[in-house]
Amino acid sequence: MRTQDKVKQLQPGTVLEVVGTDPGLLQDIPAWCRINGHNVLETKAEHHEYTVVLQVGDPLVMSSTKASPL
Repeated sequence: MRTQDKVKQLQPGTVLEVVGTDPGLLQDIPAWCRINGHNVLETKAEHHEYTVVLQVGDPLVMSSTKASPL
């Protein structure tokens, strides 16, 4: 996933616009963001082009909120 590779290179708080032609992008990217601690700022669909604008989350915050095993 190119989005995942790009996000790894960015600082927390950076805004990234993901654009594609697959309508599944509007479900897949937000789901991935929820799992990985990023924020979806906007989604839109226009003329067979789909866009998700996300804000990169802080991986340190995300790792500290995961439950630890007993």
